[in-house]
Amino acid sequence: GKKIYGREHEVALLSESYQRISLHKISEVFFLGGAVGVGKTHLLKQLQEQMLKNHACFCAGKFDQLECSQPFEAIIDILDIICHSLSQTDDLELVRKRLRLKCGGDLDYLMSQVPKLRCLIGESDVNDATSTMRLCSRFKSACRRFLKAVTEIHGPIVILFDDLDFSDQDSLFVIQSLMSDKSLKHVLLIATYQDDTVKRKIMNTGKGQEIKWKMNHLDIVPLRIGFIRSYVSYLTGVD
Repeated sequence: GKKIYGREHEVALLSESYQRISLHKISEVFFLGGAVGVGKTHLLKQLQEQMLKNHACFCAGKFDQLECSQPFEAIIDILDIICHSLSQTDDLELVRKRLRLKCGGDLDYLMSQVPKLRCLIGESDVNDATSTMRLCSRFKSACRRFLKAVTEIHGPIVILFDDLDFSDQDSLFVIQSLMSDKSLKHVLLIATYQDDTVKRKIMNTGKGQEIKWKMNHLDIVPLRIGFIRSYVSYLTGVD
């Protein structure tokens, strides 16, 4: 992979967070702030490359400014990636049985929303009374139950929500719901944003929905000129 310059500290903090959620029965959230073009994406690519080498499950969903009216799109993208990862498991039938056991009726509901989950379970026809509606309350509980099952089957997972600024309100409610569930363990949730407003919004939970996970905050600032010179030298081969 490409060498990283000037972001070693940030990568180390994120890696340490992943180690904690892997070794202990906890989950953490990392709020990663910074202006457009400051290097958040490059930093996370480095982190992803590092974690994939360690066989971590790294799944990312991006909130799109043009599609911000579509509820849960980034979350469904993430669930699709998790399902693809589970489909690579040696004993697929065991995975299906355990998901059925752990998720119950919520699995049918999620299959009506998540295309790759239908492929994973091996069912094309899903009959669910709410299949045509992504009801926020049902989606929240189903996601929590599904992720609990996944971490028990697969182990620790990293979930990246990119560009949280463009998220829909229902998606924010789901993310809040995940972070308020102390029984959901071995998850590192990373959320990137440009404006502090969305971070304050997601932390402003209602009664009974207080965030239970350890929270980390990191602001990505422009690199100092020395790091930029070193990077240019690395790219060009000229000192």
